[in-house]
Amino acid sequence: MNSLNLNIWNRKFNLPISYDWFEDEEELLPAQKEAINLILNHNTIFDSVLSNVKAYVLKFVPSEHKIDNIFKYVIPQKIYVLRKEKPTFALFCDFKFELEHGIAVLFENNKFLRIVSQDEVI
Repeated sequence: MNSLNLNIWNRKFNLPISYDWFEDEEELLPAQKEAINLILNHNTIFDSVLSNVKAYVLKFVPSEHKIDNIFKYVIPQKIYVLRKEKPTFALFCDFKFELEHGIAVLFENNKFLRIVSQDEVI
C-alpha cells in the first residue's frame, strides 16, 4: 500500500505512506503491517489528538490566541511507519513555525505518544 485516504480534522487527505526500511531488509516487519491496519480500522485516531496538536501550536503563538483553524499552522503530509517491534507510526505534518523540519504526531500501539520534530523520528 502506497497511500491512504484519510479524513483528518474534518478534511480529506490522500497521504503517502513511507516506511522505515532499508534496501537490504527483505520485508516489512509484522508490526509495520499492523500499524497500517490500525490506522485503517481506527480512522478517528488523528481526530482524537487534535487538542494535543492545538496545545503544541499554542506554545508558538501568543497566549490569548485561539486556534479556530488548525490548518493555518499544521498540514498533514504523510504517514511514516517506524521499524519497531510494536506498531509505531507518525503523522508527518508541515508546521508554520518550523518550516524546515515539520512535526511528527507519534503513536505506538495506536496510542498517542507525543509531538516531536520529524528529525527525531527519522
